[in-house]
Order: sequence, then structure tokens, then C-alpha cells
Amino acid sequence: MLPPMAIVRPEQPGDDDAIAAILRAAFNDDSEADLVERLRGSESWVPELSIVVQQEDQLVAYALLSRVTAGEANALALGPVAVLPDHQGGRLGGALVRMALDRARSLHFDCAIAIGPPRFLESCGFEPATAHGVTTQVRLPQDAFRIFQLQPGVIPEGPVLWPDEWSDS
Repeated sequence: MLPPMAIVRPEQPGDDDAIAAILRAAFNDDSEADLVERLRGSESWVPELSIVVQQEDQLVAYALLSRVTAGEANALALGPVAVLPDHQGGRLGGALVRMALDRARSLHFDCAIAIGPPRFLESCGFEPATAHGVTTQVRLPQDAFRIFQLQPGVIPEGPVLWPDEWSDS
């Protein structure tokens, strides 16, 4: 649920420092901020899917969907998603993810892939990817590897291949 007077919008020029601050505060290191910076300069970047929540003059949450290779599907990867610590616990992250997915659907992407906390991803509508036959070359717990179908019935065939920018994170 969004707080009153909150604005959800795509990242704008000049937001990058505030986005990096949200990511550093939420993850307690630079890895996710560095990943976003690498993705900004890549072919994976979709400017309309780098989304912030603004409350008054402060950015308080961030979500990114960027392109990945997944067979013939027009696929995205979710992440990072972050909420400033003093704004966590109010379901803001989940609401932001669902809005980002709606925006991706309107841009005609087929599916979104995610690696993350299973309960959070399930609350956003993600299902176990392996249950749909989707694989990845990254070693991770199967329940953390999730998929969200943006277009009904479109499941990628072949492994999800992450852009090189993800390997440095």
C-alpha cells in the first residue's frame, strides 16, 4: 500500500544519488547500487522500468526491471527492490513491485524473473520458476528462483541468462 501523497514515477535525471542512498541503506553495502549503475549503461536498461516512490521531496523506495535472455521470451529480471529502513514494514515494496510489473505488462514484456525471498516474491504474484520448467545456470535455492507471467501462457524455453553486468554484483 502506498502512503498518502506518494508519487510513483520512473527515475528522472538527478535521481541516481538518492536511488543509490536507498539501496545502500536497505542493503548495508554498495553492491546493489553498483549493479544499478552498471545496468544503467547497458543494453539491459529499460528507463521506464527504473521506478521510484517519492514522498514529498524525498525518494523512499526503488524497484528495477531490466532485460534478461530467456529463450525467445521478451523477459525481464526484477531487482534490486529497496525501501528506506524507516519506511519498511508497510507493504510499500510489494506495492511498488506490483506497479512495476503492471508497467512492464503495458510495455508488452512477456515475463519477469526474480531471485529473492520466496514469501515476498509470492506475495507479489511470482511462482516457482522450476515448476514451469524454467532454469538458470546460476546456483541458488530453487524456492528463491521465481517467475511472473506478464502475458498469459508465455513461459521461456531454455535457461535464463543474466547479463554480464549482474556477474560483478
